Amino acid sequence: MDLFDRLALASRRYERRRSAITGKTELLLDEVLRLFREKTILELEVRAPGREPSRSSHQLGRPMSLLDAIAELGGSNGNWYELLETPPSGDYTRVRLTAHPAGGSLHMLVGRRAAEHHPAEDALLDTLRDRETGA
Repeated sequence: MDLFDRLALASRRYERRRSAITGKTELLLDEVLRLFREKTILELEVRAPGREPSRSSHQLGRPMSLLDAIAELGGSNGNWYELLETPPSGDYTRVRLTAHPAGGSLHMLVGRRAAEHHPAEDALLDTLRDRETGA
């Protein structure tokens, strides 16, 4: 992401996302996961209640999992999520996901899923191929 994308995103205001199913601003976990299935998390900051914030960045071969980040926030099945996002600037958007009533939030930079975000080789497929050939 270049300087111009960062400046454009910094000047954009967050907008509250509504559920496509209920029209409410209270989203359930499955709906949040569905919203991000075609996207790649490029930067992630987890702010869990009672713990120091942790940051991570996307690296080839080490994708970031939204489900794992949400699990760090804690809570139970009764959680609902508030999603705030900026309008996209090019391929990028900033997202804030807050868990209720457990508290805690995720701050993310999200981009469209593209081939350069994923490794050219798949370790799992390579392992399966090696087992088939007996290597």
